[in-house]
Amino acid sequence: MPARTAPSTSIEENAVTTINQLSAVDAVVAGDLVPIFSTSNGDARKAAMSVLKTYILQNFMSDLDASVEALVDADLFAIYDASQRQSVSVTADMVRAYIQAQLFTGLTAASAVTAADQLVIFEDSAAATRSVTAAQLLTYLQGALLTKFATQYASPSASGFSVQITDSSVNTHLILTPTAGYAAGTIVLPAVANCIDKQEVLVNCTQQVIALTINGNGAVAVTGEPTALGADDFFRLKYDLTTQTWYRVG
Repeated sequence: MPARTAPSTSIEENAVTTINQLSAVDAVVAGDLVPIFSTSNGDARKAAMSVLKTYILQNFMSDLDASVEALVDADLFAIYDASQRQSVSVTADMVRAYIQAQLFTGLTAASAVTAADQLVIFEDSAAATRSVTAAQLLTYLQGALLTKFATQYASPSASGFSVQITDSSVNTHLILTPTAGYAAGTIVLPAVANCIDKQEVLVNCTQQVIALTINGNGAVAVTGEPTALGADDFFRLKYDLTTQTWYRVG
């Protein structure tokens, strides 16, 4: 009986291809296939990159440890560096600096602010981001600014002196301590362009000023202002934005 011969096979049919023998690609697309082992079926199968991407996106966050209570500058984020075409880590400090630099570059400048315009704030008591109107913010700022006084000191040393109240929208308490009683003196109020509604000026004077002038510095009027001061005298003025007038209120 003639000897049996083995079936003819080529080297290519029996060779096992290794990963180093595969051609490299510079990029993948959704339809590209990767081999996987299906544990539920017990065999090797294939999956498209789009399927793999969906799985990673859906399961990545759930596999992480519980979130931290707070971030610190040294904490790390994973990002994909498009210029280097690789994944890299960046610190929370770097992310913050980038956001701060880019936050307003994409916004269109408003021609004017109206009372109904919305601004974003973080409400500390609720630990949540909220919106407030420009009118609400204005009311808060006016209340915060107008309940506090910045102290200003002046010690004129000659008759005919002139003292300029700090030229700003801040309430000012002027403590006037002339070196002696004088025949004349002038107090110049803040420029109207810098004044806000209900702004106040409080003046105390330790010496007599026989002829006192209050310069409105652009105001329509100063109503009820004193024309003289006695030793240890005082007065208080409040600005009304609608009439652009200072009124004596004390």
